[in-house]
Amino acid sequence: IIISPEVLSLGQDVTIRMNVSNTGGSAAEGVVPSSLIKLGTGDIVYSSGPQPGSQIIPAAANRWFTWIYTASDSGSIAVNGNVTGYSEYSKATRTSSASDSNYITVESPAQLSSSIHIPQAKNIGQWFTVTMVVTNTGDADAENVLPSSLTLQGTGGAVLMTSQPMPSAQTVPGSGGAVSYEWTYSAAGTGIVYFEGNASGNDKNSGETVSSLLTAGNNMTIQTPANLAMTLSAAPSIAGTGYEITVTGMINNTGQAPADNVSVSTLDYVEIDISGGSVSLASGDMPTVLITLNGGSSVSYTWIYTAGTAGTVNFTANARGTDRNTGLDIASADAASNNVEIRDAAFLANSVLIEPSVISRGQNFTVIMDVENQGDGDAAHVRSDSIVLFGTGAYNIVSGPLPQEQLLAAQTGGSITWIYTSTGAGVIGVSANAIGYDMNVGITVTASAAESN
Repeated sequence: IIISPEVLSLGQDVTIRMNVSNTGGSAAEGVVPSSLIKLGTGDIVYSSGPQPGSQIIPAAANRWFTWIYTASDSGSIAVNGNVTGYSEYSKATRTSSASDSNYITVESPAQLSSSIHIPQAKNIGQWFTVTMVVTNTGDADAENVLPSSLTLQGTGGAVLMTSQPMPSAQTVPGSGGAVSYEWTYSAAGTGIVYFEGNASGNDKNSGETVSSLLTAGNNMTIQTPANLAMTLSAAPSIAGTGYEITVTGMINNTGQAPADNVSVSTLDYVEIDISGGSVSLASGDMPTVLITLNGGSSVSYTWIYTAGTAGTVNFTANARGTDRNTGLDIASADAASNNVEIRDAAFLANSVLIEPSVISRGQNFTVIMDVENQGDGDAAHVRSDSIVLFGTGAYNIVSGPLPQEQLLAAQTGGSITWIYTSTGAGVIGVSANAIGYDMNVGITVTASAAESN
C-alpha cells in the first residue's frame, strides 16, 4: 500500500494505492479490498474509492486499487488493509495478509503574519530603515514570500530611497520561522508617520497563495533638528566697585528634537576696548549636571560677580549638547550680554564718640560721629541717617547735627557733631550711622550703625 504525497498540508487530497498480486495458478475472481484502517497521529477523511470496486486478477498478475482521502488533521498518517477474492475453479475464498502503508506527514498550512517597525523619532533629512518581520506560524514552509508595497500614513512625509525591499523573495520556514525585509526612507516632512503593508507567498505543499493581514506599524515623529540658542543679560548696567553684578543665561531649544547633555561652556567676561574693568566670580559655578531640553523648552542659570576695577565689561558664553535623533554634537552661537559700566564707588564707614566721658548734671556733652569714605568714588550729601541715645541718664539737645551735610571725596573723612546738656544722672550711650549719595554710581550709600563709648 502506497500513500502520497509524502508531505502535504491540511485540506489537500491524499492518494492511497493498493497493489494486489496473484501468485497462484488460477485467476482470482471478485477481488475486493477491505475497509482501510487509519494509523498515526493525524487524520484523513474519505472522499472516494476504491476504484475499481472489484477486479479479476489473472494468475501471476497484479492489479491496483485507488482511494482518495482529504487531510483533516495534522500529524503522521498510514493505513492498513488487505483483500478478499475466490478461486476461479474451486470458488474457494482467498484472503491476503494485511499490510501497512508508508507513513506520510500532514502539516498545518503555511500561515503568515507580519509586523512593521520604524524608529521612534528622526529629523528631517535623516534616512531611516523600515523593517517588516514576516513570521510563519503554520507547519508548512511558505515559499516566494515577498512584502507588498508599503503605504505611508500620517501627517508627516517620507521619501522611498530604495526601489524594492531587501532581500528579495524568500522561503519562510514553518513552525515559527521568520524573515525580515527592509526599505530605506528619508524623512521629508514634520509630523507623525507610520506604514501599512502585508506579505504574500505560496504554501510549499499545496502551492496555494497565503497572505498576512494588512499590518500598521508603530508611529514615528519626524522633527526639525534640535537647535540651541543662548542669551545673556547682566544687571545692573552701572555697578560700583565692590558691588554685585548678576548675570543670567537662558538656553532655548528652538528645534523639535530633544537636546541631551546640555551644558553651558566658556562663560567669561570681556573688557570693552581699552577701558579696563574687571570682575570676579562670587557664586554660580559652571553647571556640572547635564540636562535634557525637549523641543521648545528652556533653562536658565544665574551667576553673581563682584565688580573689581572701573571700566566696561560684558559677558560671553555658549551652550552645547547632543541632538537625540542624530547623536551629533550641537552648539549655540556665542552669546554676549549687554555692557556693564563699572564705576568707582563710595563706601561709608562711621564711628561714634561721646566727650567728655564723665559730666555733672547741667553740663554739656558732645556726640561726634566720624565718617570715612573708604571707596574710590565721591560721596555727596553725607549726613546723619539716624541717631539714637539710650541709657538711664536724661538729656536735652542743644545743637546739631553740624554740618547738616557734606561732600566726602574718595578716601577722605569728616565729622558730624551734636551738643547735648545733661538733665539727670545716669548712663548715656549713642547709636548712629551716616548716609550719602554715590555721585558716580548714582545710588544711596549707607554706613552700618555704630555705638559710642
